[in-house]
Amino acid sequence: MSVIRFKVTCFFKEEPERLFTILSAKHFQRRNKDTVIWTHRKNTLEIVAFSHRGRETNGYRCYFEGNTEVFQYAFDNLSANLQPTITGIECTIETGKPQQELVRMAEKAGYHRCSMYGLYEKDGVGIVLLKNGEVNFQLRNRHFSVGRLHETIRLISKTYQPLVREVPQQNQLDWGLLA
Repeated sequence: MSVIRFKVTCFFKEEPERLFTILSAKHFQRRNKDTVIWTHRKNTLEIVAFSHRGRETNGYRCYFEGNTEVFQYAFDNLSANLQPTITGIECTIETGKPQQELVRMAEKAGYHRCSMYGLYEKDGVGIVLLKNGEVNFQLRNRHFSVGRLHETIRLISKTYQPLVREVPQQNQLDWGLLA
């Protein structure tokens, strides 16, 4: 069964303690010192701090599983007055298939082969086929506005659709939403 998980890398001016205090008012629960989590029905948004104090901004990774429109709403809500800088958006799909089979599927889906085995590209989205059966779709080292987040997730979804049609689907809500 396959699972889709999005990861958004972003930077806020607020340090983790301050950001997590702000988010607690928005129904986020503290998991540990560097992590807060929000859940609603089958949707989960986990925010993990990853940079150290003393920098101009503080880095966070936002992991999301569930309906991408719920994610957009939750992210818009949490970042309304905080103005994050988004530098990367990734989507990882656990397929359970061997890498060789994923390569065949990628070729069939029309992805463009890159310089190394298992690396592909389509419409500006980087695609990495891993030996453990995961497929990673990524747009990194760019600056995205909060307003373009959903548009970028749609681009990634459009890119993964040809591949995921061949994979058994556990998380049906995600698969068809952005087709």
